[in-house]
Amino acid sequence: MKEKIKHIITRLLVCALLAVAMVLNVGCGPDNVIEPETPLIVAQTITNGSVGVSAEPRDLVILFDREVILVDAAAVTLSPAVNYEVTVEKDILIITLREPLEYLTDYLLVIGEGTVKDKLTDGPNLRREIAFTTEKGPYVPPTEKTMVLVNPNATYEAQQVYTFLWSVYGKASLSAAMANPGWNRAECEWVYEWTGHYPAIASFDYLHLHLSPNGGVDYTDITEAQEHWRAGGLVSIDWNWMVPLGETSKQYATEAQKTGYNLKNIAKEGSWEWNVMMAGLKKAADMLLLLKDAGIPVIWRPIPCAAAKVSWWGVAGAESYIKLWQTMYDYFAERGVDNLIWVWSSVGNDFKYYPGEEYVDMVTITISNKLYPKDVLSLWNSANALFPHKMIGLAGFGNLPTIPSILDAEAQLNYFMPLSDKYNDYTEGYAHSYATMEWWKATMADERILNLNHLVRNKTLSRINRK
Repeated sequence: MKEKIKHIITRLLVCALLAVAMVLNVGCGPDNVIEPETPLIVAQTITNGSVGVSAEPRDLVILFDREVILVDAAAVTLSPAVNYEVTVEKDILIITLREPLEYLTDYLLVIGEGTVKDKLTDGPNLRREIAFTTEKGPYVPPTEKTMVLVNPNATYEAQQVYTFLWSVYGKASLSAAMANPGWNRAECEWVYEWTGHYPAIASFDYLHLHLSPNGGVDYTDITEAQEHWRAGGLVSIDWNWMVPLGETSKQYATEAQKTGYNLKNIAKEGSWEWNVMMAGLKKAADMLLLLKDAGIPVIWRPIPCAAAKVSWWGVAGAESYIKLWQTMYDYFAERGVDNLIWVWSSVGNDFKYYPGEEYVDMVTITISNKLYPKDVLSLWNSANALFPHKMIGLAGFGNLPTIPSILDAEAQLNYFMPLSDKYNDYTEGYAHSYATMEWWKATMADERILNLNHLVRNKTLSRINRK
């Protein structure tokens, strides 16, 4: 009954739009013999030349100028072929699509001559062709292989998280808040206090790793990450890697202008740069193994913003950067650090710094101070064209349009993470340098934004034994 009502409403709407008001008389010959008359199509839900047509399964409705009967359903063809059913209800022909159409595809619907006939005179309809193009849909991973982590020995938990991220990519985006600064969830709590939604991902940074555990932040205490994981959330860690200002210096920095660290020299085993690199990798691996032992997978985003000239890893050139990344990957593999989802971070003009398909699971873009979603989309399109087998997110950004507006512009984001503000006083009206509470409220209110509660209810993630 509901389907019949829907067909009737559709017909009435089409009629109203086209203001169809036709009264035709059945013709008779001189001997009062009824002559066949041709049913004419007066309206249709998809017109010839339509673009952006929904790919979802539904009814395609053809309205005739009189009551007709179905004669040859096979005379209706749709190519490329999909599963559909043809029926008639009085003066409308209904093509019911039983499966979705392909995205951004040219289709041809043909209503062949003799598909229907005039109910009174048996006159056949004329042939009608309707060409249309479907909408541009969300990005879909091209093969199942892309849904497997690059590390063949990845932990069960890491693979489950990665599978989940693929399952929502193109449909939703995970919220993430960054530590402020150090090893805390202060901005996560701030977002929750004023929006009522706790971010899905709690993000940390090994910025002060060289001081841990005796000074600065103690990264051996994994309580913050563990609590978020046990609550059902995901954990992300950046590594803005601080190195000595010189071979004998006790001061550390990430800024290229402050340190004499020359990344090109890591190829020279035994050089002070090589020694610093290996010491840093050992310490990072030690910390990450603590998380692995606790069953916690990590969305791992080291040496971010690859070609950013402000950082020592960004000024040495693509070859040295790639060497550092691959050395890190190989060393971690040797140490059994298998709980990582490897995320390469781009600033948009540094794609030659990409470490390689076999070293990267996901890509994030860092972009700031843009007024319009189309500006973000442009950069996303560039990354997606080069890395079509990788999910893409936004991380380490500031002062962008709301995430829903960026999704509306057809950029697909697996997760988003604005920069934290170390001066945040955590009030509702604080003028955050990168993402104000007004921005967070507009973003978190959208149904496509996933927060901690969504993750708790997810079947894939709920299967993980969260120690």
